[in-house]
Amino acid sequence: MVIYRPKSELTGKWLLAHTIASFMFSQGLDSPEELRKDSPMRADVLRFLLRKRAVAYWTANDWLRKSAMEGGFTLTEKGLPKVHDRLEGKPKGQPVKAAEIKSAEQVIRGASKNEALGEIEIDIP
Repeated sequence: MVIYRPKSELTGKWLLAHTIASFMFSQGLDSPEELRKDSPMRADVLRFLLRKRAVAYWTANDWLRKSAMEGGFTLTEKGLPKVHDRLEGKPKGQPVKAAEIKSAEQVIRGASKNEALGEIEIDIP
């Protein structure tokens, strides 16, 4: 399977939408409300989709941690509410809409190629 990410560096709500869509893709989910803590996500996939700096930021804030699965990450007790707060538009953070997340997910899956994209082929068991 080939997955994609924007070549340009994302910021603001587009970065957050892409981050949440990346977590959804990595957990094999269709909606952000289904995201789970302690559900393993492949490190190689997250590092490609989010870049190392974003993974390091989420890890440094204890929202994401290395999982027991070799080469994986999981959302933490603090990370899952961080995602849900953004979806609900709670204070102290930029809100993100379901449509923005869906758009980011379409980019990851290659269904939307309105911008320059990087790609990688991965094996999904």
